[in-house]
Amino acid sequence: MSYSSLIFMLYFLPITVGIYYLFRFSQRVQNVWLLIASLIFYAWGSPVHIMFLLASLAVNYGMGFLISRQQQTAASAKPVLTVACVFNLVLLFVYHYLTPLAAGVGFAISSIVAPLGITLITMHSISYLVDIYRLDVKMDKNPVNFALYIAFFPLLIGGPILQYADVADQIARRKSTWEDLSGGVCRFVIGLGKKVLIADALGLIASHVFNLSAMSGSLTSVPAALAWVGLIAFTLQIYHGWSGYVDMALGLGRIFGFRYGENFNYPYTAVSVTDFWSRWYTSLLSWFHNYVLDPLTVRNSSHDRLVRNTFVMWLLIGLLFGCEWTFLLWGIWNASFLIFEQVIEFENMSVSPILRRIYVLVFLLLGWVLFRTGDLYQLSVFMGNLFGANGNGFVSDMALMLIREYWTVFLAGIVFSTPVAPKLRALLISKENVWTLLMTALLFLVIIFLTRKGYDPYLKYSLL
Repeated sequence: MSYSSLIFMLYFLPITVGIYYLFRFSQRVQNVWLLIASLIFYAWGSPVHIMFLLASLAVNYGMGFLISRQQQTAASAKPVLTVACVFNLVLLFVYHYLTPLAAGVGFAISSIVAPLGITLITMHSISYLVDIYRLDVKMDKNPVNFALYIAFFPLLIGGPILQYADVADQIARRKSTWEDLSGGVCRFVIGLGKKVLIADALGLIASHVFNLSAMSGSLTSVPAALAWVGLIAFTLQIYHGWSGYVDMALGLGRIFGFRYGENFNYPYTAVSVTDFWSRWYTSLLSWFHNYVLDPLTVRNSSHDRLVRNTFVMWLLIGLLFGCEWTFLLWGIWNASFLIFEQVIEFENMSVSPILRRIYVLVFLLLGWVLFRTGDLYQLSVFMGNLFGANGNGFVSDMALMLIREYWTVFLAGIVFSTPVAPKLRALLISKENVWTLLMTALLFLVIIFLTRKGYDPYLKYSLL
């Protein structure tokens, strides 16, 4: 079940919210209901995978108890933490990487379908156990509270990635007001609009153009203009897809009284690569800094090893999305620019904002080629198409046709990826009736579009 499915919006969410607010007399009962609803949400697409989730919850809850107990008895908790982390990482490897890796070395095995949100579940579980080990948080003796942190349905698709300390108090003690309900619904509808009306529409263009450069489409000439249209479409698609899902998660959380931190701060207006990664999906980078880079840096503080550790972290981030070589190259691409900027102290250099933004956009566009192409063959072909190196020419009737057909979507994608969006939202919110009418119209428009389409192109690039 996806947040942008009609089943979720018209049946699951209204029923879940209605019963939740009927239980306003008891926070514990509300938490139990949210956990039940989350398990139903999880089991909807694949009932078999509910066993994976329950097993993961039971093992990680028990491991947290053992780590806490070892520390109380002054015994070493490190072996328990190591076993727990290995358990989580092995599950992630088996479900997420085993099939493509086996195929890559010539072994034919049946496809293993990964459970929903396995990457996010793994990251939340590991951070919880490590924080108990570090004494940053106490082990939660209430299994419902712990399970809600790991399996709460607004966090299962696309994040944000939370640390237990961020939400422990909210799980145990929070207020769910009618203002939260209305504000959360509006935030959810905005994210839904970004995802369905912008990201999905641009995803059709991006998929079509990139597929022309794939192995099966290698005989098709892709003019440079068409390649650039496809790349720009994907650049806007992935921003509105990721940020749209996070907006939906923030809105859903607020409906139930949870307040999560913002994760996107208009990253396409960044003036350096470092600035970009301080604005793009900040909870992802925060997790890797806290649980990968910082521990390595404490042990190895020399300059050369700091560079090596940065590359290690970004290789792991690349692997998080898949084991294709292009994801690894994307990780190296990011690490190289971040280290380069740190070495030359780019943030302190006197460079005009216009040149800075051009530099960042070039970095992003070429980086997204690495991220989107599925293999090294497609990468080489698509890069060649961008710069006319394949004898493919520049002019494209198809590119002009796509621009004429989708110019409003491209324009909306560009405008709403800039700080114009919050200013416009603030202006509209001040006019309550107009804002309510606009959100209602947006919701109905999304529903109309959902009845006409039957796929979700964004899910391929999410942290599932």
